[in-house]
Amino acid sequence: MFGAASGFHSTDKTEVMRVLLLLFIVFLSGCNQGPSKPDNLLPEDTMIDIFYDLALLDAIRSHSPLALETQNLTAGDYIYKKYAIDSVQFALSNQYYAADISKYKQMYERVGERIEQNKAKTDTLLKKESGNLEVIDNVQGRDSEGIVR
Repeated sequence: MFGAASGFHSTDKTEVMRVLLLLFIVFLSGCNQGPSKPDNLLPEDTMIDIFYDLALLDAIRSHSPLALETQNLTAGDYIYKKYAIDSVQFALSNQYYAADISKYKQMYERVGERIEQNKAKTDTLLKKESGNLEVIDNVQGRDSEGIVR
């Protein structure tokens, strides 16, 4: 198969064998049962709360990049302080939950549902506030643009 006619030399055979061995090792490591449960595993609900907070912090950073910087606040520092955890505990817990893709997906779906629920509540409050402002403007004799009539 790797004779002179095939163009492979003996060093090429060795290289092919190394690659095959590496692929075999990677395959075997992918078949393991996942990471062991950390001693200080964060509860699933706490991880969901953390993911939710990280999503909000990311939205704040996207919408108003200087908002966190002016407070000298990083997302990691905020999370570690709020939940009284360290980066290792979070990383190990995240790794543990991420090993079960379907469970991890469900966790993120719960975060998405929570964001949508809070968005709906916020939209309702904004509509109420906007309606109240219109009533106040009408009482004060202002039109929809806030100009006194």
